[in-house]
Amino acid sequence: MKKLFLLRHAKSSWDNPNLSDFQRPLNNRGIGNASDLSDFLIKKNIYPDSVLVSSSYRTLETLELAGKHISADLINIKDAIYHASVDTLLDLLETQENEGTLLMVGHNPSMHYLTELLTGTIIDKFPTCALAEIELTTSWVDIRHASHTLVNFYTPKDYARSRT
Repeated sequence: MKKLFLLRHAKSSWDNPNLSDFQRPLNNRGIGNASDLSDFLIKKNIYPDSVLVSSSYRTLETLELAGKHISADLINIKDAIYHASVDTLLDLLETQENEGTLLMVGHNPSMHYLTELLTGTIIDKFPTCALAEIELTTSWVDIRHASHTLVNFYTPKDYARSRT
């Protein structure tokens, strides 16, 4: 069974007005949430076969903290994920081949909209560092032509609870 994990980057900082949106780093809360997510992913035995990540600083920093257990050779940095439309994200997903489990790290609103489109599930809010776990019912090439299952939707509160 193929699985897709959609991760919205962790909370970023707006403290430096000289940085562009693309260059913004994580703030302290984001660093803590991404670190908690790392422990959570290991505890849940979530090891992706491949990772697609936006090239923005905050998504790369989120992946660095949350994906400590992920081998660097599995990571593919994609400029197209930054400010991507859902169609662009689907185009990227359709090019995947044999990956059983794929993690995509990106931005809102596209992570939110993509989750709803693929699963037919309405999500009230897709907060920073939230993770959607989607079980696919088709191959990657046919991903946009079927309804898939939202298995879990994790938020930073879930990660913090997993520490206790």
